[in-house]
Amino acid sequence: MEHASISRRQTARSILRDMAEMKTDRSTCRFTVQQAEDGKPFLAAHLYRDTISVLRELSFGFDLLRGTQVEDAKKLAEMLNEHVLEMFVTTDKAV
Repeated sequence: MEHASISRRQTARSILRDMAEMKTDRSTCRFTVQQAEDGKPFLAAHLYRDTISVLRELSFGFDLLRGTQVEDAKKLAEMLNEHVLEMFVTTDKAV
């Protein structure tokens, strides 16, 4: 039993050490429906603040299942906008 307790403490220390070596950036965001060149709708994420350095020069979005109608995509974007508070990215501090 003592061995399991020591192992859990070591695991907890390892997790805390790994977390200390990580950096998390956050930004509020919103989702919109866009249409690809082939006419298929997709969701695009837009950051309100430029606080996630690894995403500064990137676009971020989601392809939707084949057959998803634009109206359904809009409902999905509305639901995400109502329920998603922030987007976050966790990276190694060295990055």
